[in-house]
Parts: sequence; structure tokens; C-alpha cells
Amino acid sequence: MAAPVGQITAPTLVLHGTEDPLLPVEHGYALAAEIPGALFLAMPRTGHEVFPRNQWDTVVPAILDHTARH
Repeated sequence: MAAPVGQITAPTLVLHGTEDPLLPVEHGYALAAEIPGALFLAMPRTGHEVFPRNQWDTVVPAILDHTARH
């Protein structure tokens, strides 16, 4: 059985599209709020997909910054 999300200790960056038709962006906010110290990055004009090219200028620096600090 998996541990509750609130027990995650790994540095976490939650990336979520604001136009996700499967899981509304509020789910991403809620997930980040439950993980201690998690950071949240909303991706405007993005759905439930691998990060589209129009988000690379935002997503790539966020991931690099997050991984460099941890």
C-alpha cells in the first residue's frame, strides 16, 4: 500500500496544465499543497499532455532550477 501523499519527502515540483480536461488545475494545486515543501507551476494554455513546445521556455528553467537546488 502506498504511503499518503503528505509523507512524500522527495523534493517535488508539480507541473499542471490550466486547461487539463481530465484533471482540472485545482487538482494540481491540491496535490502540491499536500506534499510538504512542494512547488507548483501552472502551465497556461496546456492540457493533459507532455509539455508542449510553447511551454518549454517556462518548464525547462523550472526543472533545471528545481533539480539544481536538490
